[in-house]
Amino acid sequence: MLPNYKQLKLLDLRNNRLQDLPGEICTLSLLSTLKVDYNYLVALPFSLGNLQELVCLSASQNRLIELPDSLFRHDSKLHTLLVNDNKITRIQRSLGGLKHLRQLYLHSNSIVELTTSFCQLTKIQEFSLDWLAYIEKT
Repeated sequence: MLPNYKQLKLLDLRNNRLQDLPGEICTLSLLSTLKVDYNYLVALPFSLGNLQELVCLSASQNRLIELPDSLFRHDSKLHTLLVNDNKITRIQRSLGGLKHLRQLYLHSNSIVELTTSFCQLTKIQEFSLDWLAYIEKT
C-alpha cells in the first residue's frame, strides 16, 4: 500500500474518522512521528513496535482500550506518548522500559490503577493524569 513512501518521517492522519490503521504503516522504517488523534481507533497495530525510529506517538481523542505491548520495547526511542481522552484501562508494567520518555499524557482515560513502573521514567518532564477511575474493592 505505501511502497512509494519509504522515506516518510512524519505521518499526520488526524481528523480522518479512521476506525483502524493499516499494518503497512509499520513498514515505514524511517517514521519518527505518527499523529492519529481525533479518529475512531479502538486499537493500534501490534506491529507498531517495529517502528524503531518512532519518537512521537500522538493518539489522543480516540477509543483506544489499551496500547500494544510491542510499543514498550526496551530499545525504544519514544520520547512523546500522548494518549489522553481514550478508554484505556491499564498501562503495561513495561512502560518503565521507555528510557527516553519525556512526555506522557494519560488524562481522561479509564485507568483504575497505576503501576510502579512510572518510577523508572527518569527522563520524564511532562506527565498528565488528571482522572483516575475509582473502583471500590469489596
